[in-house]
Amino acid sequence: MAALSKARVIEYLTECSPDELDEIMEQLEERLGLERLAPPGLDWPDNMGEPLDMGMPEGFEVVMLAPGGARVQVMKALRASNSLSLKEAKALVEACPTVVRDGLRREEAVELQAALQAVGAEVQIR
Repeated sequence: MAALSKARVIEYLTECSPDELDEIMEQLEERLGLERLAPPGLDWPDNMGEPLDMGMPEGFEVVMLAPGGARVQVMKALRASNSLSLKEAKALVEACPTVVRDGLRREEAVELQAALQAVGAEVQIR
């Protein structure tokens, strides 16, 4: 058998498709009596706990930094989007900067931000 350099073996392996590599691994396991650490198709090892959900964060809050010049329109927008009384909407406008609503999904927070910015309020999503 001709001697192969490690570099040639690695070069050959890097040119193989994933299916070819899997076949080579199976043959090596049989010939050398090896076992894979994680068999193909294993979803999640039992001893690892539950996988983390790394999706979008939940529970956004909309913060009004300043009501802008059109305070009355901002109060109307607050009342329409939050089902607030006139007194509650006025208190939010006067308490700026303040959290207008929290625990929202991303889409809801963006909609509320757009509604308030449309009437001149300075708004931020956290």
